[in-house]
Amino acid sequence: MDLNRAIEINDACCAHAMWEIGLREEVPPSLEGYSLREMLDAAEIVNENDKNAPSENGMRKVTSTCADRMIAGLYVLYNWPANNEPPFYPVARRPGAGVVVVATKG
Repeated sequence: MDLNRAIEINDACCAHAMWEIGLREEVPPSLEGYSLREMLDAAEIVNENDKNAPSENGMRKVTSTCADRMIAGLYVLYNWPANNEPPFYPVARRPGAGVVVVATKG
């Protein structure tokens, strides 16, 4: 994957995180069609690019990326149907916990 595509995918992932915590008003771009591998690779490529970028006046650019678990959550969000009412069927579960996609308003 080239750097421009990695930045595009990474920016879309980060936009979701920023929107959820109120640091972005615009609805984030869709992640539909990206594979989990592409999303994880994009974050890694962006991180590596930052590490290898030359510094200017002793300062280095740092790009936000999402943790792997956030990326996995975003992938689930776009690749499993939302449950609209109980019972909620987990996408995955372990004893005592499960992951579901719930339909929300707005």
